Amino acid sequence: MKLFKIFIFAALLFSWELFSLPALAAESSKACAEDIKKFCGDVKPGKGQMHHCMAQHESELSPACKAEKQEMKAKAEKFHAACKGDVDKFCKDMKPGGGRMLSCLKRNQADLSDTCREQMQQAKAAHKPRK
Repeated sequence: MKLFKIFIFAALLFSWELFSLPALAAESSKACAEDIKKFCGDVKPGKGQMHHCMAQHESELSPACKAEKQEMKAKAEKFHAACKGDVDKFCKDMKPGGGRMLSCLKRNQADLSDTCREQMQQAKAAHKPRK
């Protein structure tokens, strides 16, 4: 259970770090782009810095950004529910953090459950920069 909670937290951090990149902030999280710029524009992305900054300003975030954050959390929980068995099976001895769990799932993609594979494809499509 602890590994699963760490995995959820890592995915939420990963999501915030994705939104910290200017191009993705504009494309993927229009609702939070202004808040990111306003509160965390000087924060260097990585190692949970963006997540920490946004958490410090939680009460000041716009209603649209708060809704976006809730939606991201729901998507992360859905992803983890679909992939928990695969994480336990293929990545149980792996130390969480630094993208290692997602890398583990990618390496084992051919052997993942259908539900996990579908969630990985959906996540990849959702974070793909639009032209």
